Amino acid sequence: MSHAPMPLVKVLDILQSGAGTQFDSQVVAAFVQCLEQILLRYRGSHFPPEYVDGVMERLQSRETA
Repeated sequence: MSHAPMPLVKVLDILQSGAGTQFDSQVVAAFVQCLEQILLRYRGSHFPPEYVDGVMERLQSRETA
């Protein structure tokens, strides 16, 4: 039986809320930085533009908070 993957926004919530306690904060920061680059590189080819735009908006709103 196949299951749908966890939404990326939820993954980011879990990682970022656990950064510094459950997860190494430097590793989480590096993952997020790499994720941004990957999403932008493959926007439109591997990932739908609206999906990438939604995730990027979420990431940018966290940076300004």
